[in-house]
Amino acid sequence: PTERFQEDYTRVLRALRFAVQLNATIESQTWEALKHFTNHLLDTREGKRLVPPETIGLEFLKSFTINPVSTLELWQESCTLGVIMPELAALQNRQQSPDVHSEGNAWQHTLIALQTLETEEFKNRFGAAYLLMKLGVLFHDIGKPNTKSAPDAVSGRIHFFEHQTVGAKIVMSMTEKIKFDSAPENSPLH
Repeated sequence: PTERFQEDYTRVLRALRFAVQLNATIESQTWEALKHFTNHLLDTREGKRLVPPETIGLEFLKSFTINPVSTLELWQESCTLGVIMPELAALQNRQQSPDVHSEGNAWQHTLIALQTLETEEFKNRFGAAYLLMKLGVLFHDIGKPNTKSAPDAVSGRIHFFEHQTVGAKIVMSMTEKIKFDSAPENSPLH
């Protein structure tokens, strides 16, 4: 696996996608090699990215559309999330007010929200969640790590004022590392 990943870092992303698509576990030596090479996903040679942002985006979306939560968990466990979308990985360290979010941090909140989109109850009430909706849920709290206020003196509640505005700017700035708009126009990933 080390030789294969070293030949083409894109294989790291494909391995993660195949694991999600096939609901499979990655073999231990392959997993260790994969984790080692995640640090190379943003490497450049002669000023040019070895793994283009468009490729990263497509591989992510192919996996994410099948199973958003499994995709995020694999990307997080492999350290790919921290390399490609550290802004999203930062949600793991952002606690929220327990009176409003008993699930804990913003990462858990996001995973639960994505799981909800896949439930029969949601589908019966609203129809199948489409890709743009899933991405909206994925990024809806991305501004929280940068906007946490001191707990309210009276209620103790934590606020994240303007996290939606800050989050929109963060998502726009991420396009140097990952691009979501390169799928052909007739593709469900467009």
